[in-house]
Amino acid sequence: MRTQKYTPTQIQEPAITEIHKKKSCLFRTCISGFGCIILFIIASVFLIKNITHPREKKIDKIPDHIVSHVPLYEIENISQITKRVETSKESVGNKLFLLIKPSISFLDRNTSLDLQDTLNFSSKDTSYYVYSFYWKDLGAKPSFIIRHYAQKLTESGFTILEKQDKPTKSSFSFYKNDIRGILNVVHTIETYGTKGVYLQITLPKE
Repeated sequence: MRTQKYTPTQIQEPAITEIHKKKSCLFRTCISGFGCIILFIIASVFLIKNITHPREKKIDKIPDHIVSHVPLYEIENISQITKRVETSKESVGNKLFLLIKPSISFLDRNTSLDLQDTLNFSSKDTSYYVYSFYWKDLGAKPSFIIRHYAQKLTESGFTILEKQDKPTKSSFSFYKNDIRGILNVVHTIETYGTKGVYLQITLPKE
């Protein structure tokens, strides 16, 4: 009987460089994922801050589309005009979705956002122009200004609603199609006239 010679099997250990390479890839993956999350948080905070607290800027000229749609009282006595852009709640949600989607795609390779998805969400965005008009120390009585605006707005096709009369302030809201507004008239107890008038008009951004 022939005796087979036993040869011990050598167990090969992975190369040190290969182990370091795998650890390095894993480390870079963790860092990249963590970095994406941090960037998403920073971008989300910045986006929400700008959407929920839109910047208001002063303008010197009354836009033509405001004059053609909404009657204004004593244009020559307007103290200040401001303008800002507001975004609807649905648009805020769409922007946050588009912001978080790349992070989701990074964590889940089976999820992707193609160009058509981006266009679909972008087309749903709705922004509005908000114009504010201020008058100070007017000679007319608050009741006259309220009646004047109610009459002129009704003649222009607006619907008046939510009227409120208080000792120090009178107000109402109005709308027509996509245009809506709020009128506040501040009374002056000591004198005959009106302390201040605030008119806000909101219409879709074209």
